[in-house]
Amino acid sequence: AGAGDTMQSMLGSGVFEANQGVDVAGTCAMFCVSTSGIVPELSKPGMGLIFNSGTLPDTYFYWGFVRTGGLSLRWFKDHVARHEGDGSYYGTLSEGAAKVPAGAGGVQFLPYLTGGYGEEKEASGCFLNMTMDDNQFVMWRAVLEAIGYDYMGLADSYRAAGVPLKRITVTEGGSRDGLWNQIKSNMLGAEVVRFENPGGAVLTNCVFGAYAAGDLEGVDDVKAALGSVIKRSGVYKPEAALTRRYRELFENRQKLVREDLKAAFSRLVKMRAIH
Repeated sequence: AGAGDTMQSMLGSGVFEANQGVDVAGTCAMFCVSTSGIVPELSKPGMGLIFNSGTLPDTYFYWGFVRTGGLSLRWFKDHVARHEGDGSYYGTLSEGAAKVPAGAGGVQFLPYLTGGYGEEKEASGCFLNMTMDDNQFVMWRAVLEAIGYDYMGLADSYRAAGVPLKRITVTEGGSRDGLWNQIKSNMLGAEVVRFENPGGAVLTNCVFGAYAAGDLEGVDDVKAALGSVIKRSGVYKPEAALTRRYRELFENRQKLVREDLKAAFSRLVKMRAIH
């Protein structure tokens, strides 16, 4: 049977039951949670979430976009750090950013490179609160944390609706960065798990094909077949003090973007139209 890539990615991330999260850390990141069915609170108009049935019977999940997830990272590496085409430079950036304190010394990046949405519809991308002491590693940490703040907003919505989110699996390209995974764990206050194969959907498709063709001898349960080939390669646990720090920063950031900068964004929109 056919299946959508996100549904298969959920299974390839070891999500076989409700109340687990998956961070699909690609160019346009998606933050998904498995549920036992429709959750009315998450289905309200304006939540910005999409509800889907899973591949297997009686499996369901919601997902929301972090629209400039991996896109912001690639933009910074290619056009600010000037290492276009050099994928290894992500490691150099994260190695330097690991020495920068959580919160990046107050430096903020607003990742609205493709425009704002919702309450921030006029927002635009920018760095704020920088000094002469800040370098590209501070900026890189601010970019990682900026995307993390969007994850925090989604996680708050899921938890408010009764989804506990104690464990989150990270998959796709962004899962390879240990610093990025630890930052997410601290920001979300949840255990983050990584698997050996970062492309969960492709692995799941292979298992399903082999199962359908009868090539998995002695296996009569596709979940058992998946469980036998999905292997953890990393676990990241939250540090309570940093989770509290990020929560305070997040609350200040929300007020900064939605209240303090609202008039400034409107003026910047007008300035963009001046030729």
